[in-house]
Amino acid sequence: MPKLAYLFTRSLNAKDVDTLMSVIICWGHLLPGMVLDESICQQLTACLASPWLPVQRVVLSVITDILRLDTSSAPKILSGALMKAIGVLMTTSSDHQVKLDCCELVAIIAGEKGYIHAVIQSQLAECLVKILVTDERLRGKVIKVLKPLSRGIAQHVTYLVEKVDIVKHLTAQLQYFKAYDAVLREQYKFMGPAFNFELVHDTIETLVSASLAV
Repeated sequence: MPKLAYLFTRSLNAKDVDTLMSVIICWGHLLPGMVLDESICQQLTACLASPWLPVQRVVLSVITDILRLDTSSAPKILSGALMKAIGVLMTTSSDHQVKLDCCELVAIIAGEKGYIHAVIQSQLAECLVKILVTDERLRGKVIKVLKPLSRGIAQHVTYLVEKVDIVKHLTAQLQYFKAYDAVLREQYKFMGPAFNFELVHDTIETLVSASLAV
């Protein structure tokens, strides 16, 4: 494993975006399913601070694949600065895909892996709510991420209700059941309303879960 960590470190010294992306993509095929050294997890997470947007996207994809395919690596990845790095990207990135990938990663961490405490402790719920109220394209995705958080222990849900005010913000989403979708308007020239049954269902389910846990 030390040799693998050494190779990983050396390979990340690429000086241009295309080479670095190719290197990370190659590692992305090798790392899922392997017993990872903590230093590898830390360096992979550090790549999320890259100034190159394509690198951020591919690193998010690799970390997502690792967590989805290998439960044993989750503690090592989450013990580093991953949660903080996700929070920075969610609050500062102007790229829709990066924010979407961050939401997907948080959904896996909280939902599939059950690390709700890590998400709450890292104040990612606040980041999610900020996206919820400011980005109509990610509205539905954020609610799906909040859903597993609302099923945590009473302490976590109380925090969401009292500190993050998710009841207020989720209830406000019900007004978007009937909405004029920007994507339909811009891409397909459809000027009529769209009815988002899925958004309403997920919102109500999240609110019910929160009310039962408190």
